[in-house]
Amino acid sequence: MRRTDDRNEKSFPRGVPSETNLSIETGRPDDGVVEVRISGELGTATAPLLDAVLASAQAQRPARIDVDVAEAWFADPAGLLVLIMARRRLGNAGARLAVHGPPGLLRRAFAATGLNRVFAVDELAADAAASSPH
Repeated sequence: MRRTDDRNEKSFPRGVPSETNLSIETGRPDDGVVEVRISGELGTATAPLLDAVLASAQAQRPARIDVDVAEAWFADPAGLLVLIMARRRLGNAGARLAVHGPPGLLRRAFAATGLNRVFAVDELAADAAASSPH
């Protein structure tokens, strides 16, 4: 996996300050899926970095981009908008974006905004199935 840690990068996407709390790792398995792992804060200051990484991943023409947010501890509307726009771009190209492992705060943000019905969010689907009566 390739690591993009904006605290150590010399060149930042426009609008991203050099001192932020976001780390992104990317990798591509053999099955046409690009993996993107996010750690830290996904907010106004760091959204341009994630957007650039997702655009680069999309340029590889994957069938799907899997975004692992298990280690993200914060997301504001700007961060969520990056995911929404990436999903739209991928959908227009015939690909998908899936979100994996949102921790409690992000899971609540997805539920409160209705994004849990928009994205393929694996942890939310598993939680809903576990809590439904049989």
